[in-house]
Amino acid sequence: VYIWVGRYEAALKANLDAVAVDAQNARRLKLKDGVWGLIYHSHNVAFGTGAALLSGDGAAALELARPVVATPEDPRLGQMTVARAYFAMGRYASQAEVAALPDPGAMAPFGQAMWRYASGEAAARRGDAKAVRAEAAKVSLDPQAQKPFGGSGYQSEAVVKLARLTLEGRADMLEH
Repeated sequence: VYIWVGRYEAALKANLDAVAVDAQNARRLKLKDGVWGLIYHSHNVAFGTGAALLSGDGAAALELARPVVATPEDPRLGQMTVARAYFAMGRYASQAEVAALPDPGAMAPFGQAMWRYASGEAAARRGDAKAVRAEAAKVSLDPQAQKPFGGSGYQSEAVVKLARLTLEGRADMLEH
């Protein structure tokens, strides 16, 4: 609700609080999978990251994104959680940290497209239009790759297209 009415900081706080409660519950329940074993944790991270991005809170966005980009192939994360994490990394992480992100590879094709997007955003922040265009050209998704995401291929195809077009626009702006 907070996001719908433009209260991004309140949405961020609510989701950061929920993530903290998740961590406490995972410890209390001695979950072998940690917080990712809690069904709603991915939701809390996704909406928290989204709220952080909307409010411009880079530190919070990175705090929530880093555990996601550590294992983008984990099916419990959800594709939008992965996308938002890479958006946050591309927007706020240092150039070195973005460059050090491992390629999610064929096991996570949507994550790989978003990883390319993050690299393109980092290149845009350093003013390298040629590198932005090179990454934009690699932001793609084989429609068959969406089977692991439970039939949500259309949504992921749209996000990948928007990511590619955003990078192309960033390169255009850098080239005036």
